[in-house]
This record gives sequence, C-alpha cells and structure tokens, in this order.
Amino acid sequence: AHFGAIIDITNGIKSDYRGKSWAISPNVLYQQQGNQQQVNAGVYLMQGILTGGVWYRHNLSNPDAIIFMCGIRHQSWRFGYSYDRSLGFLSNKSSGAHEISIGWNILCRDKKFHNRGAIKCPEF
Repeated sequence: AHFGAIIDITNGIKSDYRGKSWAISPNVLYQQQGNQQQVNAGVYLMQGILTGGVWYRHNLSNPDAIIFMCGIRHQSWRFGYSYDRSLGFLSNKSSGAHEISIGWNILCRDKKFHNRGAIKCPEF
C-alpha cells in the first residue's frame, strides 16, 4: 500500500501542482511478502525541476536505513540518485548503498488519458 500527497506550500493546497512553486510530498509505503513486512516513511521537497527527500525504512523487527534522495524532472523523464545508510546491525559493517534511477512516464503525457478523469501519476 502506498499513500502520499503533494502539498503546494507556496500557493496553498491545490490538486494541479505544476512544479513552479515549492511543494512537499509526504509518503508512506507498506510492503509485505510472506512473513516479511517493511514500512518506508518519507518526505520530498520539490521546486521547479528539482526534488530532494529523506526516507526512513523499517522492517518491523529492527530499524533498517535512512535514505537520502535527489532528482531532476524534465518533461516526462525523471533522473534520480539515492543513498541508503544502514542503521541496524549492518551499520558498522556497511558503508551504505548508492542507487541511480531513470524513469519515463509515457501515459501522463497523453492528453486523451488525462481527459478521461484518470488518477494523476506520481511525480517521482
């Protein structure tokens, strides 16, 4: 399950944030596979084409990691970098992990798709 929102902090809460002002996006992600459960909670700060954020990952038996992220949006493309810093028993044995991501939203650019009342695609 994934819950989140985009809150335009410059112009007030609106449903049509377009990236020209400052916005925050709080999110919570719950994942389960078999007996394994994980909760990620974090927040993005967005302005223009730039996005930055911090997340906390917990696997419900011990704290797992804190994640720092930054990214750039350009039209339908997303480019991101994140760094996961281990917090649990691995914190002394691991220096963390680096990740680069590239995304392409193809449906969100189709005006016919938006005009049918579709749910807005997430930004990052």
